[in-house]
Amino acid sequence: MADLNIAIKIAAQDQASGVLGRIGGALKGLTGETGLAGRGFGGLQTAVSGLMGGMTLLLGGLVAVGGAAFGMANDVQAATALVQGQLGLGAEEAEAYGDVIKDVYGANFGESVAAVGTAVGEVSLQLARLGEVSTDVVEGATVNAFRLADAYGVGVTESTSAAVALMDEFGLSQQQAFDFLTTGLSAGDEFE
Repeated sequence: MADLNIAIKIAAQDQASGVLGRIGGALKGLTGETGLAGRGFGGLQTAVSGLMGGMTLLLGGLVAVGGAAFGMANDVQAATALVQGQLGLGAEEAEAYGDVIKDVYGANFGESVAAVGTAVGEVSLQLARLGEVSTDVVEGATVNAFRLADAYGVGVTESTSAAVALMDEFGLSQQQAFDFLTTGLSAGDEFE
């Protein structure tokens, strides 16, 4: 999501800079002896027209950025509701999982917010075998599961299940368990 926010800001700045340049140019034309103010009503009309065109473009850019942000918020809300239903969470607990979804997606994992929401739910269900775990552990395990999926083609559920088994049997942290799995996979081992 961080990259999405950056992309939205860059797009807004790109659109706004051109518009603000036109507005600035129109305002400069209103002053000075050679400016539009010295040319009478027609010059003023031209300046106001330029300002209005610039403001229209700026408003259009702001609406586009707002629409993208609103769409993202709706996607996160839908993914959070899915996780809430999967795990039987209350509203406050679900909100914390919504933050996990935003953070994981913002770190460029998952094809969509919905895919990240599904993965967060699956990882949470796997980790529940160990008892109650924090959302920090869920987030870390989800990111690590996506890393294994990206690097080795191992499914999120499959890698998380293996990591949970290592955590349960050997007392490893989620990070240690995923590191162990990564080492094995990079050496050519496979899950069985």
